[in-house]
Amino acid sequence: MVISHQGKPITNQDGNRNTNELEERWIQPPRGWTKLNVDGAFNAENHTGGAGIILCGEDGQVIFSSCRYLRSCSSALEAELAACMEGIAIARAWSVLPMIIETDCLTAARMIIQDGMNKSPCATMVTQIQRTLEEVGEHVISHVVRSRNKTADALAHTGHVKQRTAIWLRGIPEEVDTLCKKDSFD
Repeated sequence: MVISHQGKPITNQDGNRNTNELEERWIQPPRGWTKLNVDGAFNAENHTGGAGIILCGEDGQVIFSSCRYLRSCSSALEAELAACMEGIAIARAWSVLPMIIETDCLTAARMIIQDGMNKSPCATMVTQIQRTLEEVGEHVISHVVRSRNKTADALAHTGHVKQRTAIWLRGIPEEVDTLCKKDSFD
């Protein structure tokens, strides 16, 4: 399955259009699919992190959103993989439709789709994600730019900074609501 993307030209401070830079927008999943956006946050000073997760249906409606505080985290990659692992597990409980999983971490996306032995420090997490995906059925792992992952990023930040772990069914927390509306499709 090929996933396309759309961009919106960004204007500079003078209000002139900069045609070299595009702000890419979140795109709703195709009919009959869901889209899971995940993101991790990491603080190298105190080795803590956050996970942000949002699952949307084909018409863009939020099925659930989640943030989690990661009390102990060794890297940004580990935070991203933790968000992915938790997101897939929760998404399977709320939808049986095929799933597009979007992350803004290219390394995580590549590790998950890679065949063969993973020898990284995060190998156990990657293997667990791959095994869970085998049970999921039809799915696509996609790397996206951060501007297409703003809501998951804000949720990861909320989990980390506020040291909060929560799940919202059919909605998102107020502090990310405005951002989610900006992040959604036009």
